[in-house]
Amino acid sequence: MRKLFTFLFAALMSVGMFALTPLSGDTWDNATKTLTVNSNPGTNAYANKDEIEHVIINNGVTSIGDGAFLYCIGLASITIPSSVTSIGQGAFQNCQGLTSIEIPNSVTSIGQAAFYGCTGLTSVTIGNSVESIGADAFYSCTNITDVYCYPNAANLTWDEDGKDDFKADGSTVCHVHADQLSAYQSKFTGTVNVTFVGDLPAPEPEPEPQGVTVVFEANGKKKEVPVASLPHTFSCSYENRDGELDAIIKELYEISAGHCSDDNYPVASGNEAVLAGSNGFDNYITISAAFEGTATVSGWYWNSDTYDGDGDWMDYTLTISIKGDEPEPQGETITVTWNSYDLPSYGTSFTKDGVTLTCTIDDTDLYGPGTFTTDLGNFTQIVVSGYEACYIDATGGWSGNINQKTWTGNAASVSWGGDIYCYSSDVTFVFTIEPKSTPTAIENSNLKSEIINHKLIKDGMLLIEQNGVMYNVLGARVK
Repeated sequence: MRKLFTFLFAALMSVGMFALTPLSGDTWDNATKTLTVNSNPGTNAYANKDEIEHVIINNGVTSIGDGAFLYCIGLASITIPSSVTSIGQGAFQNCQGLTSIEIPNSVTSIGQAAFYGCTGLTSVTIGNSVESIGADAFYSCTNITDVYCYPNAANLTWDEDGKDDFKADGSTVCHVHADQLSAYQSKFTGTVNVTFVGDLPAPEPEPEPQGVTVVFEANGKKKEVPVASLPHTFSCSYENRDGELDAIIKELYEISAGHCSDDNYPVASGNEAVLAGSNGFDNYITISAAFEGTATVSGWYWNSDTYDGDGDWMDYTLTISIKGDEPEPQGETITVTWNSYDLPSYGTSFTKDGVTLTCTIDDTDLYGPGTFTTDLGNFTQIVVSGYEACYIDATGGWSGNINQKTWTGNAASVSWGGDIYCYSSDVTFVFTIEPKSTPTAIENSNLKSEIINHKLIKDGMLLIEQNGVMYNVLGARVK
């Protein structure tokens, strides 16, 4: 086995001995020696690049390929996001500058010789979803003092097979959950060269996935897509053409058939929680977490419907947001409606259904200045409509034309200037009112004097007056 890996990775070392050139979509900061990875690093992607000191793998990357960072001897730190599910064979072999590694809970497999020869490692954390650890994954990692191992022993296959893994004397401590200690000792003692200690706290229950609805908008249309949990990746394939992202683009742009571009990758902007890119022939959009506001993703898509079915590339732009909670329902509004035939022929005021008009009324025509008032609450909208009848001045919240004037705001008294001609036109008045809040039980002793001063006995029942409205002691309004 040792000779096999020595031969295999000696061959891999001969590949890629050239100046660092980031893969398409990745970035390199020469000042800090930091490589930012935005797409899956494949076989030998950055092998033998000893100038790399820091690697940040962004959300959306799902795998780290075989030998991806092989013999990057200057590598001192690596950040692996929760979107990664697999670490390939020899992915970090002989990265001697690494001192610690944290493998997130999303990872299910660690390949053979993944950390072979990482002599600088002193601490390793293995996430709770790992199901397989390949042979010699930690071969010659003789300075590791602690391994924090969170998987359930029953679900784990661990193929380390010699004392050259971890400390030769077996003093590397592998910390496991207390209720898993006997299972680890029974299953792996003698094959994994560590001392198991059951000192990790019992795992907390997994939280229930928090489903969200992702909203895509384009071409004047909108599509809401519910997802069970985040992060979530929407993909479309150049070859298979049946991914979630395919369906979204086709529906919004009304395309019957098409596929993503294999050489022009989508680009995301506007929010770091939204990442777009390509894994070979597959384009993707990953939503890593719920976010406020919007993000934008732009790319190319082959529209098979154009040019009489021959097809052509088209640009697409998707605006992406997370659907928020529905607003809390507000209290019911009150609507009062008058018609011109309700009005008196002459006078200076008129009241109906809790709304009072004050102005000069002459032959049912209304001459301002005037006011509308109510004791039901506050007006939020007043609409006066009638053919060539509405000569209310467009001031003080009023707007519109001679056929309809509308006031919007929040007030119990609304003034108006100008005239409303009701004699020759069928005029309608619609008042929308936000009702007063209804008091509930009387709790504050400071109100006692008010109750005494404003109580009324009616039909043997104690009533309380507040702001001109009568309530019973339970807070119910009494007409």
